[in-house]
Amino acid sequence: MKKAAAAAAVVVVLLVVAAEAAEAQLTCADVRKIVGTSCLNYVTGKEAHASPTCCAAVHDLQARTPTTAMRRLACNCLKTEATRIKNIQDQLLAALPGQCAVSLSFRLSVHIDCASIP
Repeated sequence: MKKAAAAAAVVVVLLVVAAEAAEAQLTCADVRKIVGTSCLNYVTGKEAHASPTCCAAVHDLQARTPTTAMRRLACNCLKTEATRIKNIQDQLLAALPGQCAVSLSFRLSVHIDCASIP
């Protein structure tokens, strides 16, 4: 019995370590792929509402960034990407979480200090 419990504990620890390692592998390329161009029409004012594809990408990104470090990484990646895109409307970017029914503890903005994200 003790050996089975110890083996189960080892498996749980390995699963946690594997999950943390997978999470740590999120890159800016991943962030670009997740969000990609799916939200551009909304945040540039070409569409009045975020598309289902955009919202699916936003939900996926939220699911892939459960820790402060991962949220800050994604923020920096998105902020860098935003500097390459012309005509992003900051008020639409800020409204994106509400459009997609995603709750954030910070305001999305092209001017956000990513280090301030909790």
